[in-house]
Amino acid sequence: SRASTSSGQQQRQLNAQLARGSPAEILAIVRESSVLFNSVNCATALHRLAKGDTAANENGTGQILALLCARTAAVLGSEGDCVTARSLTSIAWAVGKLRLGEAQGE
Repeated sequence: SRASTSSGQQQRQLNAQLARGSPAEILAIVRESSVLFNSVNCATALHRLAKGDTAANENGTGQILALLCARTAAVLGSEGDCVTARSLTSIAWAVGKLRLGEAQGE
């Protein structure tokens, strides 16, 4: 359908922005557009933030990371078997690197 093609194109554009953005730019994209993210976008955002040594306690970053984690959980649930092993691996690595369980008090 035209809507899914448009959505897929939008997600590819978001992923390109996430892949080349600075940590601050990535956080801004998450804040503004995470509702549009698919599993690849979530994995890219988490992975890039983890590589950039983003601290969860800086200037509201924790809230944005919590938003990203919530979106990631929702997307993993809705995409189910369509999520790639690569995305799952990136997400798992990034969550560990960012120590998100600890940052959220779990």
